[in-house]
Amino acid sequence: MADQDQREREWNERGEYAEMYSTEEVYDILASLPKQVGIASDISDALGCSTLTARNKLQELRFERKVEKRDTGGRTVLWYIPDETDEESADADADGAEDTDTALKRLSTEIEGPITTADGTVYEDGDKHSIGDGD
Repeated sequence: MADQDQREREWNERGEYAEMYSTEEVYDILASLPKQVGIASDISDALGCSTLTARNKLQELRFERKVEKRDTGGRTVLWYIPDETDEESADADADGAEDTDTALKRLSTEIEGPITTADGTVYEDGDKHSIGDGD
């Protein structure tokens, strides 16, 4: 069933569904979020599309190297626009650890609780530590 908030589907000249949501729209929404970090549902809520559509568009942007993602160990994936220092770090550091740390530190200052990843790393108030450090 189609969601009432979704746009009306249009056809192109080849008889195929025309693209309803552009990667530029998705990028602009992500860029407008605090610290340029969000989740797929932030995009889907803003566009009125499904989270699957938002995730697909974010993946396209990632393929174009315009956004990055960080799996938090749970079901949530954080999407962010890397800044220039993140891009330089990603080039120098093949595993991309520095840019994901930066994004999680930034996001941890915006939410009201810690972010815990599957490896036991905790990001809280812009800091990074392991579970049990200082507790």
